[in-house]
Amino acid sequence: MSAVFKTTHLLSYSFIFGASTYYSYIVSPKMFKVLDKESFSTIQSAVFRQYFGLQVLSGFILPVLAYKSGLKIGKVGYYSAGISIIASLSNLLWLQPLCHNIKKQRQALDLQKPEDAVEDEILRKQFGKYHGLSLLMNVIYSASLLAYGIKFGSLI
Repeated sequence: MSAVFKTTHLLSYSFIFGASTYYSYIVSPKMFKVLDKESFSTIQSAVFRQYFGLQVLSGFILPVLAYKSGLKIGKVGYYSAGISIIASLSNLLWLQPLCHNIKKQRQALDLQKPEDAVEDEILRKQFGKYHGLSLLMNVIYSASLLAYGIKFGSLI
């Protein structure tokens, strides 16, 4: 049974690290360059809930699979999984919904009115701040998953 858990752990780690790294650092920047702002935003909004959900799930599943397979990932493995959970939960439950709401507020404004133009500038700055935090959480997630992988890799 241990071989099944070891194989599942290896494939799960490979999938989540590859998928999240590829989407975050290759697909998203490319879409940002080639799509208009509205299309890019629509795609990202449609994908993010599942993307961040998969990140959260991986933070729980990987250490359980490591434990079940007899791998001694130690504090580094468990702490990095915990950090990945915190970072991805921050995006899933706080930052992504907040950014989405700010975007909706901006779309509802009538920019022909001077007071709405001022409000738009305030909302744009808020969006930039929270989007920057979201990017930071994604980098923290990626770094914690990499640390997990380095520890895991030293055991196989």
